[in-house]
Amino acid sequence: MRNLRICLIEDPLAPTHGPHSIALATLRSAAVAQGHRVITLIAGESETVRHYEGEEPGDPPLSETTLAVPAISGTRTMRASYRTYQWLSGRHFDLIFAGAHQSPLYYSLLAKRQGTDFRTTAFCTVATALTATALSSESRFLDGIEHLIADEIERAVIKRSDAVIAADADVDDWIRGQDWPRPATFLRAPMAGDSAEADREWSELFRRIIAGVVEHSDGHGDPMAARDRKPLVSACIVSFNRHRLLSQAIQSIQDQTYPNIEIIVVDDASNAPDSTTQLDRIAAELEACGGRLIRHERNRYLGAARNTAARHATGEYLFFLDDDDIAKPDQIATLVDVATFTNCDIVNSFCDRHFGEDRPAPDQGSPERWIMLGNVPSVGLFHNLFGPASALIKTASFTRLGGFSEAHGVGHEDWEFFAKASLAGMNLQLVPRALFWYRHTPGSMIQTIDPHQSMARNISAYLNHIPKPLRPACVLAIGLDRRQGALQHELSGSREQLAATRDEVARLQHRVSLLEQENRDLLAACRTALGAPATSTPQSALDRYWESRSWRLGRILRIIRGISLGNRQPEVKPVIRSWTEAATTISAIRGTISWEILGSARAIRRAIHGPARPGTSGRGRSATPGLRQGGIDQTIRAPATEESS
Repeated sequence: MRNLRICLIEDPLAPTHGPHSIALATLRSAAVAQGHRVITLIAGESETVRHYEGEEPGDPPLSETTLAVPAISGTRTMRASYRTYQWLSGRHFDLIFAGAHQSPLYYSLLAKRQGTDFRTTAFCTVATALTATALSSESRFLDGIEHLIADEIERAVIKRSDAVIAADADVDDWIRGQDWPRPATFLRAPMAGDSAEADREWSELFRRIIAGVVEHSDGHGDPMAARDRKPLVSACIVSFNRHRLLSQAIQSIQDQTYPNIEIIVVDDASNAPDSTTQLDRIAAELEACGGRLIRHERNRYLGAARNTAARHATGEYLFFLDDDDIAKPDQIATLVDVATFTNCDIVNSFCDRHFGEDRPAPDQGSPERWIMLGNVPSVGLFHNLFGPASALIKTASFTRLGGFSEAHGVGHEDWEFFAKASLAGMNLQLVPRALFWYRHTPGSMIQTIDPHQSMARNISAYLNHIPKPLRPACVLAIGLDRRQGALQHELSGSREQLAATRDEVARLQHRVSLLEQENRDLLAACRTALGAPATSTPQSALDRYWESRSWRLGRILRIIRGISLGNRQPEVKPVIRSWTEAATTISAIRGTISWEILGSARAIRRAIHGPARPGTSGRGRSATPGLRQGGIDQTIRAPATEESS
């Protein structure tokens, strides 16, 4: 047996000692023991993907890869599956293992079945704790769109995998009881353990998988054989009053790598001032390359305009592109390859968002990628995840469905069309690549239509397939989903407001902290300026001056001056409550005539006895500039209710 290159995909949210993690760890040990090269990918929705080689991360160390496109749409399960596909599609593996719970293999298996990737790679799914079985164990049903999407992805992955290992008895029973086909290699995992017998059983299981799927993985056909046929494709573009953008859309079709295309443009009665001149120019350019411009005499809206283009088309396939979108050079070639390889009726793809009226540069990166789910009608009842309107459709299938419905002023004609095709049992394919630029155009139709009427349009496709007594329940389900979406939007807004409030509180707390520190610094400076020890209080700082020899000896002078001025009130020591009051009062004391007169005595005393205690010496009116607030009479003359000295 040749040595294989194997990838195991871990779910970072799975319990470390749960059946899923134990099964993958045991398979990894068996593969390494048999000499195979094993890479472990830690799946996630971030553009940074972590992976390591061997049995444990660290030898060699955990590696990281940054994937293109920083933002993608969809649920967590969809995003994680797409990130996994992005990483896998640029690498070759003989065998890939992953869990079925919210499986990361959904888009990779789509690509394999379409012949675009992984032609010689075998996929093995380890089935444990599926969404449906996990909720059932909690006496719960699917209660949200994320649960529904996860459930559909898990079912699809189990159906499309080359091999399935049921690592849990309940899951094994549930899968075997489903009324849909399972892969030929469907195995029950042996009991996990550290015994030699358990190791032998897992090694034997691993050998059976290799013998059953790896050695016989032929890619389900040769995609190169399908590429030899080049059927005519009619590229249909409908437009209204967007002549500059229309020219870009036409040019993107002319730049396609696919060689067999006719271009049909339908103008839906544009009424801009320069419409006639611009349309005449476009008509001449189309005629030069074998295309056609058809003009509506009155505005009939998108569904009718697309039907007009289809009636004038001669191709085996119809390709629809909106006038403000830009096809990437390989869009039509890729869609035709998938259509001929899978013999599907409809095929579309992901898209990248584009902002502005300029055409995207050839090497321009995408700020956001829209990913969809494809042919999943249960999800399509609530949200259009079938794929975008830019699709390749067999002309015969389009005719059999009766084309698009024609309702003026109402959108969702593509959603309704895809739902009708899916419910009719047609083969719809979604290529998990972004093959065109979806332009965000202010004031576009999707932003101006009535959402309720548009939703009712695509609901009608489902109501026609449901018995009349059950139709109100179907409408109720959609209404509840809309209501849940509105509540989630409100909750999201509340969370954003709460986060903003927390940020503001944190900012204010930081500001308070700075002010408190500033206050402490000012108090320290104030104590230093007043000559007060660090442990003193405002009152004790004043007391040091009030009880000083200079202030007591000068009291007789102040009494005499007070009598001469008609003020016979006794001196009262102020009660100080703050450092500001202390600084003001001390400044007033040091500014009195009596303090200045005794300044010479203080100088002589310092010369004989050395410096006095801090705060009791110095000449001049104030050692604390800017703190003097008035004369001593205003500061320390108070009613006789205060204690006199």
